[in-house]
Amino acid sequence: MKLNSLQWHVLDATADDWESFAQILPHVNQWLGKTEREFVANVIQELVSLDLLEEAEGRPVIAAELTANPSHLWFSMTRAGRQLWDQEGEKFRDDKQAQRSSAP
Repeated sequence: MKLNSLQWHVLDATADDWESFAQILPHVNQWLGKTEREFVANVIQELVSLDLLEEAEGRPVIAAELTANPSHLWFSMTRAGRQLWDQEGEKFRDDKQAQRSSAP
């Protein structure tokens, strides 16, 4: 499987800790610009269904619930998610460096 930029940055937001939707969204917006909340929530739901992200208590993830209650569920990469994030990172980590160097 190949990740697109949004999928990779959602996983990247969880690289070092469990994160809620409320914490993932600003990370995505920082690197990709303003991104619709619903779109990011759908990607989180998709990544959970692909077993690349997991919810802390194993609860089902429904995108509409993420946008309605952004701090309720917490996410981390699964082992498979971390492996894919690392493999695909070469395509997206340079974007992060470029973003940092252009910051004021």
